[in-house]
Amino acid sequence: MIAIARDTDADDGSCVMSQAKSNPGQLNVPSLRYVVETCEIPTEEGLAYTGKLMFTGESDRSVADILGESAGEGERRDERGRAAAWLVSTCHPGLSSASSTSSRCSSSQSSLGTTTIIHNGQSPRG
Repeated sequence: MIAIARDTDADDGSCVMSQAKSNPGQLNVPSLRYVVETCEIPTEEGLAYTGKLMFTGESDRSVADILGESAGEGERRDERGRAAAWLVSTCHPGLSSASSTSSRCSSSQSSLGTTTIIHNGQSPRG
């Protein structure tokens, strides 16, 4: 599966294309950067305008990196981390990580936001 995202940090308005999934192949292929240029195509009715992909090279950022930043992934990861720490301290004060507990606890005592979800005491993946 190919994923594409506009890199809002790029000065040239470029986009990044990454291989996000490959059942039979490798995933360690580089992400590619490209820009979309206007292209004129002569027709019988006059000029038609379309976009043309111009690859500019490899990108040091993947689509996952770009989308994670634009979706505020860092803030959500911090909130999940706080939720996991609360869960551990509430259910098993002696444990150091939420992944080592399988207990379920009520979050009614928590001041965490309603968007934070912990399923079966598992540590959230970031």
